[in-house]
Amino acid sequence: MSEPLHNRRQNDMDELGTSFSMCPKYDKHELTSEQIAEIAEAAAQRAVQIARENFYKDVGKSVISKWFVIVGMGTVALYAWARSKNII
Repeated sequence: MSEPLHNRRQNDMDELGTSFSMCPKYDKHELTSEQIAEIAEAAAQRAVQIARENFYKDVGKSVISKWFVIVGMGTVALYAWARSKNII
């Protein structure tokens, strides 16, 4: 029976030894407090921007849906009026 996958992976890593190094993109980098503050500020600004966009979208949807309700009620009232006057 073959060995489990995690054992094979561990064996493969052991064979590579210490000469193996990961891509520099994934190396651990220490951040300064200034960099952390900049990242936090950028994230906060982006969050506010997204919240504003969502707010305006929600308000727009609400206004449009209310407009359709009013137009629908007007249409029904006009139809009822026309039926009562034998226009239709």
